[in-house]
Amino acid sequence: MLRLLRPDDAAAELAPLIPTILDVDERMTAAMLHGAALARVAPARGIAVLAAIADTAQRENAHAMVRAEISYFRAVAHWSADELGVAEQLARDAERNDRDVLAVRAIQLRAFIAAASPTPTRFADALLLFRSAARAYARCRERDVDLATTIVQQTSALEQTLRSATVPGTHRSARGSRALPGSGLPATGPSAAFLRLCYDDAWLFALDGDGAASLAKMREAEDAAQTPAWRVWTRAACAAISSFFGETAAARTSADRATALAQRIDWNATRDDERVAFMHLAETYAYLGDVRAASAAFARFHEIVRPMDATRILYRRERDPRFAGWYAHVLGLVRLGEGDVPSAAASFTAAVESFRSCGYLWREVVSLIELDALPGPTATGAHLDRAVAVICEHFPRSFVGRRLGPWARAAVDPLIAMLTPAERDVLRYLLEGRTQREIADATGRAYNTVRTQVQSLHRKLGTTSNVQILVACARRGIGARSWAFDGASELGPARRVQRG
Repeated sequence: MLRLLRPDDAAAELAPLIPTILDVDERMTAAMLHGAALARVAPARGIAVLAAIADTAQRENAHAMVRAEISYFRAVAHWSADELGVAEQLARDAERNDRDVLAVRAIQLRAFIAAASPTPTRFADALLLFRSAARAYARCRERDVDLATTIVQQTSALEQTLRSATVPGTHRSARGSRALPGSGLPATGPSAAFLRLCYDDAWLFALDGDGAASLAKMREAEDAAQTPAWRVWTRAACAAISSFFGETAAARTSADRATALAQRIDWNATRDDERVAFMHLAETYAYLGDVRAASAAFARFHEIVRPMDATRILYRRERDPRFAGWYAHVLGLVRLGEGDVPSAAASFTAAVESFRSCGYLWREVVSLIELDALPGPTATGAHLDRAVAVICEHFPRSFVGRRLGPWARAAVDPLIAMLTPAERDVLRYLLEGRTQREIADATGRAYNTVRTQVQSLHRKLGTTSNVQILVACARRGIGARSWAFDGASELGPARRVQRG
């Protein structure tokens, strides 16, 4: 019942049973599960009950394994209540007192605790612990497929978060899918953990530039979805991936299919993260230029009032900078579509800060590109310079690298490297076909300042006209960035707003 997210039923079932159990170990086990169920419903009460049970188990000399299990469930309760220091100590107690599956669960819980800790290395620390849990599970005599699948899925999620030159991901294998630790069997099955595994690996393939493998993973997830809500989630993710690869027709089809199915679902009956489908839909529709649909999807997300179960979800907005950054990014897209450029700028800035704080590089790049595209004081060129540098260093063949197109070459060209950031920014606009007056309007600079910077470009590039600049750059493989999501707008959603 606890695994099925039915803590009320579990507590009601156990309460009258506990006084009838004579064996100490069995009674303590039942009381422990009752306390764990209470902690899901009323955290403070559950924590107090579990502490009393731990004292009783110690006093009545319950088996060491039972006491270790009580420590584990106490750790879960404190983790859910954001009492991370106590949770870490109790999880270590559970890990020390048992060397089998319970120890693996304790290591996994320590990984969740690390991910929730407000430190710059939080996700790197969590990834190391999940990999440690996988090795420990491989040595176990017992088998728990749900536990093993969760470890594999969380590893994939953190690899997707930390995807870089040093964390390329372990999603590519000879078997074609990730294997459960210690068995070599593929991690398959109709579970939420498996769907998330497909999702994270889909993004890892996308960051490799392999759109076919990416979408195949999401189709695999859709085939395994057990409920309509999860099916909406898989379709929305397909739409998001398609839009990032520039496949706007496919993105529209997947988004519309997801939206149509979503109308028939009671979303307040869900407890897991299926509901973030609306975030994907808002993001996708914003990139497709459908402001009304984007705003509607974002509103639907906020209409869901039932909280997600904290013991099953790694990310919550107040705890996880990945989700906080994504939320800010989508909010920026929606506000931008509605014409509120200052609010969009603030949201994209917040998104960049959240992503940068935890090393979520590819998401940071996407927000930087949107921030750069806004008109006014934010258009300094520094945002795009940072985005291009990250792409070139970490995932040059990714979908974000493709979308920047020939402008990415500017990051490694020695002649362009001699330009000042302001001159490089002006060059970018010239390659987009902008006039000096349009560049001044887009960047908020004085016209004479732009004219002086163009003259400086001519001196450094050895040119005398804008056409010669285009030719000189073309010969070096440098061109305008190509971040676009439909044929009507070469410059993405921000430029649509600017052009009215």
